[in-house]
Amino acid sequence: MFFTTILISAISVSSLIFSISFISQINQYWDKTMKNAISNEICISTNSTKDVHGLFSEEDIFFDDEFLSKLINLEGMQKTYPFYAGKLNMNELNQSVKIYEGSTQIIEYPITEEEDYLTSYQNAVFPYYPEQKLYELCEENNSNKTGVYLEYHFAQVIGITNITENMRIKCNVYVPVAAVDTTYEVYFAKNPEDDMNLTGTYPGERLIYEQVKLDLPISGILPASYDDTAVGSGYHFFIPYETMEQYINMGISQHQEEENNEYITKKSSCYKVFVSDFKYIEKIKDGIMNMSDSVTVRDGYANLEAMQNASQDNISYLKFCMIILFTVALVLIIMFSFIHKKDAESDYYFYNTHGLSKCERKIITLAEMLIIFASISILSIITMNILTITGIGDYKLLNNGALTYSYQYTIFLCLILSALMSVIGESVLLLKG
Repeated sequence: MFFTTILISAISVSSLIFSISFISQINQYWDKTMKNAISNEICISTNSTKDVHGLFSEEDIFFDDEFLSKLINLEGMQKTYPFYAGKLNMNELNQSVKIYEGSTQIIEYPITEEEDYLTSYQNAVFPYYPEQKLYELCEENNSNKTGVYLEYHFAQVIGITNITENMRIKCNVYVPVAAVDTTYEVYFAKNPEDDMNLTGTYPGERLIYEQVKLDLPISGILPASYDDTAVGSGYHFFIPYETMEQYINMGISQHQEEENNEYITKKSSCYKVFVSDFKYIEKIKDGIMNMSDSVTVRDGYANLEAMQNASQDNISYLKFCMIILFTVALVLIIMFSFIHKKDAESDYYFYNTHGLSKCERKIITLAEMLIIFASISILSIITMNILTITGIGDYKLLNNGALTYSYQYTIFLCLILSALMSVIGESVLLLKG
């Protein structure tokens, strides 16, 4: 009974400490994940082209000033930005993307074939915004946080697998500088071999582009799972929003104005919206839909919220198991205390018979308590270290097995709980005196 109680108590103490560390660390992990992955971001588009995914399209009609003035006044709104797109080619297949490391060119990726990825996905250069915190999402980056972020598939195609400190990307980019109102026709065929039939027309914009030279440092490669709310995933890269606006202004300055042209600065068919707090996301989405039922709204909040709820369910289950385990240990140690009472009474009469003083009896009791304390402490510290390395089933400490708290703190906690167990175990003897 004694050894069983000591063993279970030690396992309970070490499991409790492991669980406290794990729960604290998993909460920190999810706080960071939610903060980084969501970024309080909503993407809205006019979607006049009726894209089924609601993604950005250069042909969509612009938002009007009345809609935008209502948008910025919604409760919880922090910031709104127009979303633009640049091209790496305009049906000119003599373009290339060059990568430099310092002053040395290490990669030149030519755009020469019609089936080329970068030709198929002509919109390849997009802005990113400070609120998105892309640097924290990168699996591969350097110390520069304000450069270009390469989409994973783009980096694979041009041959970049790792990022160095002085890496730069150079290429020609075509940026939108003006737009002309127009209409587009929609054709549809039920089967590939059938003739295409006109099914309708929709209003849109015909964008006019000018070429500028892009020469920017590279900051990182986004993970393959990254999905932008405006353009999804694909073969593209992101540059700072301020830089995109500078390029557009450069293009405007060299553009020859034509009749009916409308300069594109501050106008777009797509906007990135950032809210001040997660709690406003659904409210703002409802407000936008009430303003116009034709607007498409995209965000990643709901799925991540469900993931967090699932994680919290696992944490609750772990807490429940931890409480049950520790309760069993307490019950056993209390049972041991009462069973030990018979031995204590026999010892009490033995000590009286042999003339031991009360002080001497106390010393013997404290010695027994010290043995229990030492036994539980040593076993719990050993078990705690094993759990730290191996985990419990699917539950493992994050950050390569590092404890959430300092190692000294966990040892101290082991000793405190072991002392509590030993006091409970010898409580009858202590009271008996």
